[in-house]
Amino acid sequence: MLDPWSLNQSRVKKRIYLTLRLRRDLNHAAAIHFTTATERDLAKPLRLRPPAIVAPNGVDLSEFDPPPEPGLFRRDYPDVGSRPMVLFLSRVHPKKGVDLLIRAFARADLSDAVLVIAGPGEQGYLDELGDLVKRHHLNSRVLFVGMLHGRHRIEALVDADLFVLPSYQENFGIAVVEALASGTPVLISDQVNIHQEIVGAGVGGSVPLDVSAFGDALGEWMRDANLRQSAQALTKPFVAEHYDWRGIARQWESIYRRYINS
Repeated sequence: MLDPWSLNQSRVKKRIYLTLRLRRDLNHAAAIHFTTATERDLAKPLRLRPPAIVAPNGVDLSEFDPPPEPGLFRRDYPDVGSRPMVLFLSRVHPKKGVDLLIRAFARADLSDAVLVIAGPGEQGYLDELGDLVKRHHLNSRVLFVGMLHGRHRIEALVDADLFVLPSYQENFGIAVVEALASGTPVLISDQVNIHQEIVGAGVGGSVPLDVSAFGDALGEWMRDANLRQSAQALTKPFVAEHYDWRGIARQWESIYRRYINS
């Protein structure tokens, strides 16, 4: 990935590779594909020569239609039960801001809510997060469920009141679109490159990577049922219009034909 955050990870190695090989390879491309306009703009300082194509990732909507019956995930996890549910579903990695999320959840002081953290992670980092949960006295309100597969993952998305992704960097964020396809509003960081589309469509919120800001926004979204319901009404039509793979495939067919004939 060509954004500043990614290039600053192992910075020296990436700068050497960019100078000796990658820039040359990229400049020989017919075009460079970006999944969002934000991702394209973040790469502009590299001054690459090929034209940019902005085309999103998508989802197979047949996986979400018909949706699972509500309550299946909650039935499988009695600790969630009927409580309001905040869901993080992604790789459990420092890049994803899970530590910030736990602190923000504590700040939001949602005494009746549960935070479900779903996804695979290295044991050392999971242990760190577990210690963080204990320090904030959240043992009964934060649930680590590991990786969810297939239909079970959609059951979790359907049962969630709010999906959260406070990543330090996401070129797109396919889990965000999957949450919306399940009818669940989202709250994401402003470093998830789809954040402008989310806010513009009214299907969720976006906040800076700050514990106070994220915690306050989390509290607002979870306490305001009308806010969530208004966003929820827009989620599925928004995904169907912009992120259905069938429409994106037609877009790519047109792009390829244009370049083949140029």
